[in-house]
Amino acid sequence: MLVQVITSWQVLAATAALIIFIFIVNNVATIRHRPDKPSKPKRKRRIPKPKFPSAPEIVSGDDDMGLEEAAKN
Repeated sequence: MLVQVITSWQVLAATAALIIFIFIVNNVATIRHRPDKPSKPKRKRRIPKPKFPSAPEIVSGDDDMGLEEAAKN
């Protein structure tokens, strides 16, 4: 008797209607839940810092870089 109830046209029609209803509700919920445009994290512009600080300039009249002075000591 249970097989006759499950295979009756009323049960099959109600099952098909329920599946179609769930399909439509899921599609509408997906469409309404989509954001308008994807959100991207905004990057702050950073001023690039020099990796190596500039060395103090040494002004001397010699172009030998002090090699002779080191040799004298």
